[in-house]
Amino acid sequence: MRHYSRVQIESLAKRTIGQHLNHLWFDEREGRLNSSAVYQIHTLQQMLQDYEFQYPGQPYPLDYYRQINHKRTFLYEHSYDDEKPQVQYGHVHEKDAIREYESISGYKVTQTGLWLFPSGYVTCSPDGLIYTRNKRQAEGMIEVKCPAQLQYARRERANTWYQRLDYLRPGNQINTRHRLYHRLQAEMYATGTMWCDLVVWSPHDILITRIERNEAWIQEKVPLIDTFFERFCLESTHRFHEIQEIEKNKR
Repeated sequence: MRHYSRVQIESLAKRTIGQHLNHLWFDEREGRLNSSAVYQIHTLQQMLQDYEFQYPGQPYPLDYYRQINHKRTFLYEHSYDDEKPQVQYGHVHEKDAIREYESISGYKVTQTGLWLFPSGYVTCSPDGLIYTRNKRQAEGMIEVKCPAQLQYARRERANTWYQRLDYLRPGNQINTRHRLYHRLQAEMYATGTMWCDLVVWSPHDILITRIERNEAWIQEKVPLIDTFFERFCLESTHRFHEIQEIEKNKR
């Protein structure tokens, strides 16, 4: 496993500022895990562990490698997601949300780029970092959501948004079972930040809720993520095609 130093990680984050407008950002993401994938990894690991328990020492069947390769969609590749109307809407209004957040919170949001886990296997791209006491180390980060389904909800106040957004629960706190919570924990680990302000914006209202860094999550999940990438993501494509060839020759 290659280990990236903090200096290398921070250098990449600076060189990829602009994110989807920066070609290097796309290049460095390709072939690595999206931070959103940490939620999916648990399901795949459980499937593989169950098979190992039932059939110790036996190779995984082709269907298992097929499933892993199918879910390799959470590996970054060049995509056209930015062309989706809801994604475009989010990009257009992200600056509006950040400007309103700064006005309410008093924080200055600093642009950033692509961050890596020290292993280099996982990438994440926070919507912004917040430096307060120390100009060299960000204390917090923000995640901006501009849900397109709220743009016409003039009569809906932010305290009711949990009814429409599955990453929120009553009280408009984050749903810790949702994949967004896991992604934000991964991003706090990569950036070294201690908290994340989730900013949900509409033209009619704004919601700001804070998520604290969960050290227990980091200690449990990070080694599993790195092991999964080494053991399965790097091997699955080769093994998948190898087994396909063997089965073809049997026919």
